[in-house]
Order: sequence, then structure tokens, then C-alpha cells
Amino acid sequence: MSIDLTSIDLSYLIKKDPSVVREVVTVFSGLSPVTPASVLTACGKVGEILARKNITMVCAGDAQGCQNELIEAYNSNKRDGQVIGVTISNWAQYLHPSLEASQREIYSDKTPTRNYADRKNSLKEHSTFGYVVLPGGPGTIAELWEVYGEKFETLGNGGKKNIVVVNTDGFFNPIKDQIENMSTAFGWDGYKNKVIFIDNVDDLDGILDVYLDIPAAGGSRRSSKKGKKAKKGKKAKKTMRRRHPY
Repeated sequence: MSIDLTSIDLSYLIKKDPSVVREVVTVFSGLSPVTPASVLTACGKVGEILARKNITMVCAGDAQGCQNELIEAYNSNKRDGQVIGVTISNWAQYLHPSLEASQREIYSDKTPTRNYADRKNSLKEHSTFGYVVLPGGPGTIAELWEVYGEKFETLGNGGKKNIVVVNTDGFFNPIKDQIENMSTAFGWDGYKNKVIFIDNVDDLDGILDVYLDIPAAGGSRRSSKKGKKAKKGKKAKKTMRRRHPY
């Protein structure tokens, strides 16, 4: 399958760290058993792509909704990678049955030092590539804004991680609009170069190839024409960089 990434700005895609032995992608998504078919299809495609590329997938690990589709597709295409489910004790009963003890990371909702916040931190710390975000409820949206903020402020390792949002059926258009509004209101384009939005989930395959520096069919490397132009512009403006209006 030919993937055309020329419409996607990949100038700010952070490339693979050569010292990383096993690539890990953390996937944020909804858990609801009532999920549109188009979203479930996108979730399954993400699981398939990560499995085919031997990338370990870290997620909530639930056996329902989008998470179930992720894990089922991953397991069906599994090579050398694995799935790690990170949850809290109240939700442990919903973990996918295919997850063995070594693939389960459960935080107690009753222990102040190992709680829901620790669960989120673990989901973030596992990742090497960064995050793939699929449609979901308030928990998913909160996770997206949290990693966006960390990337924007370069907090911890947050500035070194990619954020790819799968905008199925325009689900995340309000988020795109909000980022555009912030950029316009505060005169800062830097708000807009932290997240890669894709409308077609298949584009994730090509983005990961660029990240991993895998040549496309025919020997040439996949690239983004828009991204190349943006890189030149970024270089020219480097001396004009200023502190952003947070």
C-alpha cells in the first residue's frame, strides 16, 4: 500500500533514539463499550500497525471498546512485541484476558503513593516514540492535553516525545480549533507544531517508518514536502525565537 505523507508536516517529528533497543508506543483511547464502528476500525488498525513493526504497545489494557480492538488486532499480528496494560485496582477486573501477569501493571486506587496519577505517569514513562491518541472520553482528552502541555513546556522527557492524534470522523477538530485559537490570540505559532493530526489512520504506518528511518518501497525514504519547507523556515527563524506566552 502506497502512503502519501506530503500533506502532513513532519518537520517536528522527533526521530528514533539510536540507543533505544525496544520501541514503545503508548496509546490513549476511550474504553466505552458503546463506540462508533469507524472508531473501532481505527483502533484495530493502530494495534495492527504497531504489532507488524514489533513495537511494544502500552495502553489501559481493557477488554472492552477501543482498547479491546487495539489488543485483539495487536495479538492477531503479533511478532516479537507485546502489550502492557496499565490500570488501577478498581479497573483490574476489566483487563484483557490475554494479558499475562508480566503484562499487567496495576496501581492501587487506595494507596496515595500508587494511584490514578501514578498510573498516568507510568503510561507516559513507558513510551519511547511517544503517544498515539484515538477518540475517547474526558480521560482521553485529559491525557492528550497533559502530554501536549509537557511537550510544549519541555517538561521532563515530554519534549522528546511525539504526539500523533488519529482524527477519525473529525472527532478532534475542536482540539485543533482550540490550538489555532491559542495561536491567534497570543501570536505564537509554536502552539501548532506539537501535535501531528491525521485523518487517515493508515498514515500512522508511514509516520512510524519515517520515525524509524525505514525506506519506502523502491528504496526512497518517505518524507513530507511540507515538512522539508517547514524545516528551512524553522532554521531561518531560529535567531528570532522568543519566550512563548503560556
